[in-house]
Amino acid sequence: MTSPWAKATEPASAPVAPVVGTDGLTDAQRAVKNDDKHVMFNVEQHREANRNLRQGMGNLNLRGGRLGWQDGPLGFNTTPDAPIMAHVDSRPLLKYNAHIEEPEGIATHKAIVRSDNEALLGVVGEDYQIVQTADVIRAHENAIERAFPADKLRHVYVRDETSRGGAFVKRNYVFPDLVARVSESKRGKYGADTDVMLRSSIYTTHDGHGSAACAFSSIDGFCSNSLVYSHMDIFKRRHTSGFKMPEQQFQTHAEAALERWRDSLALIQAWADYRFTSQQCKELLEALPSISQLRREKMEARFDQEAVRRGQTLWALVSAMTYYASHNDKDSGFGVRGSGKRDNEAETLNKREAEVLVWIQSDPFKRISHQARHAANL
Repeated sequence: MTSPWAKATEPASAPVAPVVGTDGLTDAQRAVKNDDKHVMFNVEQHREANRNLRQGMGNLNLRGGRLGWQDGPLGFNTTPDAPIMAHVDSRPLLKYNAHIEEPEGIATHKAIVRSDNEALLGVVGEDYQIVQTADVIRAHENAIERAFPADKLRHVYVRDETSRGGAFVKRNYVFPDLVARVSESKRGKYGADTDVMLRSSIYTTHDGHGSAACAFSSIDGFCSNSLVYSHMDIFKRRHTSGFKMPEQQFQTHAEAALERWRDSLALIQAWADYRFTSQQCKELLEALPSISQLRREKMEARFDQEAVRRGQTLWALVSAMTYYASHNDKDSGFGVRGSGKRDNEAETLNKREAEVLVWIQSDPFKRISHQARHAANL
C-alpha cells in the first residue's frame, strides 16, 4: 500500500552551537550562562530572557523539526537515536547582577537543559519531575503492542515533530492496516471515496508548560487531515513530584481508543451523507465557542474548497476544521504566526487539534451531528 505520508520532507536541521555556556551571546542570551554545573541567571535581565525562551531562542537545535513519515514497525525499536530522544537533565539556578558579588542559589526553581548540548529548554519549579521522552514513547508503544492485533502492526508510519529546540516533542503514528473507506459519492461532485486510518500521537514538554499526553484520532488518507474527535479521550499526566509512568492506563486507553475509533466510522459516514449548505456552515461557525470572526471567514472559505470534492456536507466542514489543525498554510489563512522565524509550528498545530476538539464537542456542533445521526438511522 503506497502511503501519501511515506515521502520524506525536509529533515530537521543539524545541531547548532549550544545557546548557553558559550561566548559571543546576544544581550538577551547572556542573561543565562552555564558552567556545566549551574545555570547563571541575571535577575536584571530575566524578563527579556524569558521572552526569548518562549519564542524558542530563534535557532535552537531541531529547529523546524517535522520529519517525513517513515514506514516500519513501531518506532522506538527502530529509531532509538532519533533527535527527539535527546536526554534532558536539570541544573541548579544561581542568580547574579551588578550588585551581587557572589552568585546566590535559587532554591525554588531549576533549569532544564538538553544533556547533549546543554541548550536551555526552560526554568521550572523545584517539584517538577523530569520525564524522559524515550520513557514516554516506550510506554506508549508497549501499550499499543499489547492492545492492538499483531496483524495490524505490520506497517506503521512514524513521524516526529518538535518545537522550541526540543522543549516540545511529539511522535505520530498512522496504522494503515486499521483503515475504513468513507464514501463521498452521495454528495461529492466526483463520486470519490476516502480512506480513514487510525492515528495515535504521544507528546510531552520539558519546560513545565504542558503534560505528557497521548491521543488517538482519525487521519484522512486523501489530504492527511487529522481529527481528534469527540469520542476520544486525551490522556494526560503532569510532570509533578511523584509522577509514575502509567503503563497500565496507557494500555487501557489504547484498547478503548481502538474500539471507539471503530464505532466512530459510522458517524463519519453519516457526516459525509448529511447535506449541509454554506448558509448552515456560516450559522454553525458563528455559534461555535472560541473562534474569531477572521477565523470563521477563513473556515467558510475552506469549507467551500472541501465541498468541491466532498459535496456540501457536514463532513466537508469537519475536513475544513481538521485542515486548519493539520496545515501551516498561509494561502488559506491558516499560517502559523511567526513560524518563519520561530520554532513553533509543531506545538501550534498540536494546540489547534485541541481547538478543533472543543468545537466538535460543543453543543451547537453536537446538535447538527445528532441530526446527521438521525438521518443515517444511527
